[in-house]
Amino acid sequence: MIPPAIWEIDPKTGHAKWIAPTELGLTSIVNVKETIYAFSVRTGQVVILDVSTGQTSAVSELDPAAGLIGGATPARPTSADRD
Repeated sequence: MIPPAIWEIDPKTGHAKWIAPTELGLTSIVNVKETIYAFSVRTGQVVILDVSTGQTSAVSELDPAAGLIGGATPARPTSADRD
């Protein structure tokens, strides 16, 4: 098995550069206002992922009834949120 890690992909060449190890079982990683969130299958938590170190910090617990989270996207703000 390949250990989990953060990789940087050069969009021009497609070459991958290893950055740091990270937690096994992160799914649905999403960037929200430059904060990187992920769902941790291993811990059942929403975590913030530091892409320079691979370290995670818990934000909240996941509802076990949600099951495996297979996708995420930032919520689109309404006009009320922008005011």
